[in-house]
Amino acid sequence: MTAQTPTAVVSLGKSKRTGLQHFGARQDKRGVSYKISKQGGRKRVPSGFMGPSPGVLAPRLYGGAFKRLGSTRLPIVKLYGVSPWGAYVKNKFEKPEVVTIAKGLSEQMERRIKLNVLRANGLVSR
Repeated sequence: MTAQTPTAVVSLGKSKRTGLQHFGARQDKRGVSYKISKQGGRKRVPSGFMGPSPGVLAPRLYGGAFKRLGSTRLPIVKLYGVSPWGAYVKNKFEKPEVVTIAKGLSEQMERRIKLNVLRANGLVSR
């Protein structure tokens, strides 16, 4: 890396799937609805729940949406959405991000250089 050719490295490692509460999960009498895709509509998990009553999260469950697997009361499983890494790779964001990052890097460098010049001349205080 030189002053004429600045480079930036951005990495996104594999991550765990996030809970449905990050996707606007809401509970009603039919279950829990959530919206993952901006183009698509809301999806529903029949008989899902979020806490002791609609809209109230149970502290012992650490928030999120849950569902019972059988007709008995147990087991209860937490419902998950997509992982950030999986969405990034599936939608092929690598190439557009490289362009965006390169543009942002040069803009940030110009702003910081101007600020340092102004500070050196005493026009801007810390």
